[in-house]
Amino acid sequence: MFRNVLRRLDNVIGGEGLVKSLDLPRKDLYRQLLLRLYANVNITTLGAPVLYAHSPSKYLKRIELIADGKDTIKSINMKAMVLKNFFHFSRYPARTVPTLATGDNKFYQTIVVPCALPRAVREIDTLIDSGRLSTFNLQMTFGAKADIFATAPTAYTLPNLECKVHLLESLNVENKPLTFGVYKETYIEKEVTQTQNEFQILLPVGNVYRGFLIEAEVAGDPNDLVINSVQLRSGTTVFFKSEWLDLRDFCATNMNMENQSFTGFAYVDFCPEGRIVDALNASQLSMLEAIFDVTKQSGINFIRIYPDEVIVPSLVRA
Repeated sequence: MFRNVLRRLDNVIGGEGLVKSLDLPRKDLYRQLLLRLYANVNITTLGAPVLYAHSPSKYLKRIELIADGKDTIKSINMKAMVLKNFFHFSRYPARTVPTLATGDNKFYQTIVVPCALPRAVREIDTLIDSGRLSTFNLQMTFGAKADIFATAPTAYTLPNLECKVHLLESLNVENKPLTFGVYKETYIEKEVTQTQNEFQILLPVGNVYRGFLIEAEVAGDPNDLVINSVQLRSGTTVFFKSEWLDLRDFCATNMNMENQSFTGFAYVDFCPEGRIVDALNASQLSMLEAIFDVTKQSGINFIRIYPDEVIVPSLVRA
């Protein structure tokens, strides 16, 4: 039996180009970290500013969970986590975006950093047992104030920035021995420099994949015109194949996502019923690659892949 407890940990004060680290408590089982990013943009001369999509989340360039000083469990930007929350929880994370004007413009963005795999039949199987770690750190890398605006105001400053951190943990009140898998989140990116029908991104093999969030970006903003189709394959074996816009429509229907735009993003889900036994097992594969049919757009084009990877305990593998 478990008892779930939510508690506030601390505020992390950010700033342009800073890397800040927060020591996390090491005793019980981590279910979620909850982050709320606050930013105050003071505009002295307005001009004609235009925000990036999902601002201010792009300002938090990287969120990392690092165990024992060397094992990176999470390494992902806040914008991608916003969209992952949307796909996994069927609700766009809470945020406030002001109508831009001279003076103070106060933003906030809330996200969940899941330690247990969302939408799994037994999320409890992937909690993080912090009591077994010698160190556990939440590390945040902040960007530049220009990351908030596609077109910046004529004159502005970023006088206040902080991230409030809460922890939702589970207490093993019966103190039974437990074995957990690890839910790992990282990303892979590659620039699209020309139109081609076999744009390849190699994916790591060795663990199992619940699914993949895929992002297409042009000039810093998500875009649906770069990717025409996507497939996942190993040699001649095709595990997934779909047209891009069809895949996005399937996501909207299956994940109840029609209440807000998710332009430039789609999710490939190998476990629609939440059964990890259905995940794509890459442990026996010599290679795995994502293949895209792409059309290069004007400006700098990127494709990013955010795997939902599960490291299965060796006891379970056997």
